[in-house]
This record gives sequence, structure tokens and C-alpha cells, in this order.
Amino acid sequence: MQIPIRELDTKAKSLCRGARDFAFCYDTVSLIISSGNGLNLLHYLHTYRMYVKMGAIITERGIIMKVSSFYPVILTDQVISTAAFYEDYFGFKKMFEANWYISLNMPGNDIPYELAILDASHTTIPDAYRTKVRGLILNFEVDDVDAEYERLIRKAKLPLELDIRSEDFGQRHFITSDPNGVLIDIITVIPPSNDFSTQYSEEIWK
Repeated sequence: MQIPIRELDTKAKSLCRGARDFAFCYDTVSLIISSGNGLNLLHYLHTYRMYVKMGAIITERGIIMKVSSFYPVILTDQVISTAAFYEDYFGFKKMFEANWYISLNMPGNDIPYELAILDASHTTIPDAYRTKVRGLILNFEVDDVDAEYERLIRKAKLPLELDIRSEDFGQRHFITSDPNGVLIDIITVIPPSNDFSTQYSEEIWK
């Protein structure tokens, strides 16, 4: 039996209300309803609602795990001094401390920004990967990059790896580094050039 387009649209919208990925849910439910396979629809909805209730994200590739936290872990042979660096200059606070691992959190934000420092020789790391961090850049987006340049470079005398400048792709920034050579890019978003503005999916500079 063919379902009228308007009825199909109404049912799909109702079933997908509140979905994290509404477009994917709508397309999938519409296809199942229009095929007339009610059993598949009931199975899909049961599974979908179960995972959405758990907070999972559903995409075209399927169900993705629910993520409650995500943070970088710096492998180093200077656990204590590295943690102190991020506490002193970037406002992190210790949440857990051992001689081989320190968990840091940046308070006062809606999003709980986290960073961890781990002894690169610790047995929790697979043997082949027990090396100090290389090739990592940490980006910090701030409201006033010039003020941070004054605070961190001119006053605190942190190493200057890239002098402050404005980029056509929509950033004003400078780069410093931590005791391990991890690059720290301090950024304020600015309007990009016309050539780059078309490459953004959202006008994040407004």
C-alpha cells in the first residue's frame, strides 16, 4: 500500500523528533515506511530509540559510541614540570595526581576542557609506543589573542615559535611551545578572505 507523501512526512517527522541526526533518521524512517515493511520499522525504531536514549550519535555509517569525554594525553619524561606549565600559564587544575600520570581540568567553562600528562615509559603504554610526544599542536581559541601575546610572550617570556599574525583563512594567532616541544597555537577567529569564506560550512567569525 502506498502512503500519501504528506502522511509519510508527518509520520517520519514525528518519529524522529529530537533525534541528534534528524536528516538521517527522517530519510531512513521514510524509506522503511514507504516500503511497507512494518516489522523492519519496529525493529529500527526500537534500536534507534534505545541508542538515542543512551546518548549515542547515529550517522549514515551506523551507531557511534556515546562519548562522555575526549582529551589529549601528552607522553613525556617531565610529568611534574609539564603539568605545572599548563597550570601556571593556561589555568588548568589537577584532578588526579600520581608520579606517572596527572589529569588536568580547566575550570570555569561550560565545556570541561581536559588534558592529561603521562610518563612515556609507563607500562600502560604498549612497548612500541613508549616514546615522548612528537608532532602535536594544541589549539587554544581565545577572545583576544593580542592580550594573550602580551601576557605569554612579552611578560612571561614563553618561547615564540611563530610571531603573531593574521591569516587569510580566518585566524589571528601566534605559536609558543611547552617543555616537551608541543606547539601551542593561540588563536582568535577573524573574518576570512573572500576566497576562504566559501570553504566554511558556517560563518563562525560572526
